[in-house]
Amino acid sequence: MYGYSWLPALNEATTDEERGDWYSIYHQLSLVLWERLICELDEKGEVNGTPYKIDNWIIDKITSTLLHCSKEAARKLWEPILSVGAAAEYWITDFMHKWFDQLLKVDANQELFLETWRDMIAFAKSSEVWSSEGSHWHKSEKVWEAILGLDSFTAELVWKHDHSDIITSMQQEFCYYAENKLTSYQIDHFAYFLNTTSGKVLSVEGITWIYQYMSKHKLSRIEERAQGSINDLITSMLDTHRFDQLPEKSRKSILGLLKLLADCQNTKSMELFKKLVVC
Repeated sequence: MYGYSWLPALNEATTDEERGDWYSIYHQLSLVLWERLICELDEKGEVNGTPYKIDNWIIDKITSTLLHCSKEAARKLWEPILSVGAAAEYWITDFMHKWFDQLLKVDANQELFLETWRDMIAFAKSSEVWSSEGSHWHKSEKVWEAILGLDSFTAELVWKHDHSDIITSMQQEFCYYAENKLTSYQIDHFAYFLNTTSGKVLSVEGITWIYQYMSKHKLSRIEERAQGSINDLITSMLDTHRFDQLPEKSRKSILGLLKLLADCQNTKSMELFKKLVVC
């Protein structure tokens, strides 16, 4: 770590040879972290503990240079870490936090960010170690939240800024998540994300995704925090959209969710439901 503390981002290289040498070091660092995590897998196939200082340093170095190389070159840097899957929940969560941090930089290449982000998600979709089946289902929920940037950390730090164009471009991926990876424990974070400055652009579709998930799984109870997030999302939508001008699916979803929350004795939902039904 101290020996390579000088290592700059690839865009600072002055020659192709220098750039190639630096990239080689980044690649080796990624493989070092991958090998350590693989060696740390216990009999249950999990990596115990949390990232060491050296792990965080490698993650910081790699994520800081992903947008300074091609999508193909970037894949060789992030794939080793993501290939460990849900077993390395804390490492992947930290990696994705640092990845989304790149959007806060003035010179961030948004087009390359989108290409690389989609590539990461496509990899996760096709990987068994990212599956929600089996013993890692609880960790799988967390890493899928992390790779979509739906955790509270990313929502507060990144999505409070206006990156609505990026979120719009990723609508298909968020729809996939809602239909295949969303769980009752993640509804709170998903609804909160849809109410951020960036996430609002998907709120009309998102409210339907949430209601469809709850209807499909016949959920009759929602945790109190999720109730608050859903109420806030609906209230925000009604502040910016006339209810009668929303798509029919969205109107039905809003009424369905409010009724469900009203059945949970949520007074705010009761009031909203009555108001909309009367109107």
